Amino acid sequence: MKRNNELTELSQRLGDLIHNWGFKRIHGRIWTRLFLSTRPLDAADLIQQLDISKALVSISIRELLELKAVEEVGRSARGTNLYRANDDLNAIYLELLRQRERKMIAETTAALTMLNNLDAVTLSESDISPTQIDALAVRLKEAASMVEKTLETSSEPVSDTVTTFPSPKKAIFEASSPDEPIAQVL
Repeated sequence: MKRNNELTELSQRLGDLIHNWGFKRIHGRIWTRLFLSTRPLDAADLIQQLDISKALVSISIRELLELKAVEEVGRSARGTNLYRANDDLNAIYLELLRQRERKMIAETTAALTMLNNLDAVTLSESDISPTQIDALAVRLKEAASMVEKTLETSSEPVSDTVTTFPSPKKAIFEASSPDEPIAQVL
């Protein structure tokens, strides 16, 4: 398969974009390649087309599967797993948030528990109020509940909450100059 500089550039830009959302850049490169492909791809295809190592593809595909950003869709004639991109960006982003926020809350809860397990003398010597530890535990529990409720009710598709973009070809080719603000182009 022929390598395409424009596809490489797009994959890198999308990798940079979703890196800001909390994904790894390589996730964006792989997802873009799978999304734009006319057929499901296997790891060997991704290695060749993205010029990345087998280990990086293997780890990244596993992570993307956990995030539900890609789907396993069968086996190739060579017997390898085939993948395609999940095109529901809202669901992908919400899954990332679920995993990230739950991990952060669990780590914070563990740290608070370790502090709470200190003896009264150590807390006193450190000028730490046991009452305030209890108050923080309540607030942390409230924060965890708020995150869960927010993520449970965030099923509205992104396309319903933002202005729909015009045809990309139209937007790209109607831009009057490279300096024109993107909002005017889109």
